[in-house]
Amino acid sequence: MNRESPKKVAFAATIYGHLAGFHLPFMKLFQKKGYEVHAFARPTPGKGELEKIGVICHDTPFQRNPLRMDNIRALFFLISNFKNEQFEIIHVHTPVAAILGRIAAKITHVPKVFYTAHGFHFFQGAPITHWLLYYPLERIMSRWTDCLITINYEDYQRAQKFTPREKICFVPGVGLDTNQFFLADGKKVREKIRREFSLEENDFVILCVAELVPNKNHDQLINAVYDMVKDNKTVHCLIAGTGPTEYLLKKQIREKGLEPYFHFLGQRKDIPEIMAAADIVTLLSKREGLPRVVMEAMAAGKAVVGTDVRGIRDLIIPGRTGYLVPAADRKATAEAFSILLKNPNLRFKMGENSRKQATQYDLKRIMSIMENVYG
Repeated sequence: MNRESPKKVAFAATIYGHLAGFHLPFMKLFQKKGYEVHAFARPTPGKGELEKIGVICHDTPFQRNPLRMDNIRALFFLISNFKNEQFEIIHVHTPVAAILGRIAAKITHVPKVFYTAHGFHFFQGAPITHWLLYYPLERIMSRWTDCLITINYEDYQRAQKFTPREKICFVPGVGLDTNQFFLADGKKVREKIRREFSLEENDFVILCVAELVPNKNHDQLINAVYDMVKDNKTVHCLIAGTGPTEYLLKKQIREKGLEPYFHFLGQRKDIPEIMAAADIVTLLSKREGLPRVVMEAMAAGKAVVGTDVRGIRDLIIPGRTGYLVPAADRKATAEAFSILLKNPNLRFKMGENSRKQATQYDLKRIMSIMENVYG
């Protein structure tokens, strides 16, 4: 007796880490509905997590630079596999994988194509080269997209200029387990983490969790702290993350005489605990889609200082859950930090407001929304 072939769905992103870090719950959702789930990405950490839950992984030579020849090989690889597997649904993420995935889906007649835009590369203030390359491509690709999912308001508005409104969905992020950031023993955790970095209870601790790359704009944080420590020596900054600018950032800190005030944590898996030890959280990026770390800080009950850019401004309510400051404005950043340093009661109130606000990004709510989108 022949069994009916399983329904198949494929997720594609530039690297496996993106899929494992953000889209595991949606893959599990399809598995519960009887789908065989496949993933197409460049081999990176995260592949093991996908294979552990039974996702079939296809190593694909995606490159972030769209002009790299490896992307031509990736396109032919996708076309070949899409033909063989006969997927019913393709869900693409990240710019290059999204473009190549939708071309391959069009050629192989995949019935349904979803694209989550985690932040269009063409945005207010983006380099003209991004507009010249990515905007025309997205206008074309939108014709081959059944559902375009946007996660911030600016992208949602811009998408309406080249995609019929009925094909666009607004979903506030990929979801977050907010309970993970509410620690019952938060006070003990705070004391433990502070001891790890030789911090006193009265020290004012700013936490920044971000990859060490130019876009995350750590220079603005360093300059703001430099301005603050002239008047207050209790300021300390924890920087969690790794990346290519680490050496230059440490050199800048050393040259400014700020070494006692900065602590590089490297890659950490205990972010809820690290947040418990901080007084506030900051993210001063030049561009974002909808930053998960700001949602995590809100769920942890922290006031947040962020740059007034797409994605961050979607999350922070100025004066209620934190402050928005212009990108590259060290003075405004130092002033926002100083207000929160001097007003513990304000920090506490903002933290309470943040925690309430975070519920709209909870994974259960996002999963419910996405079930309707896929439905």
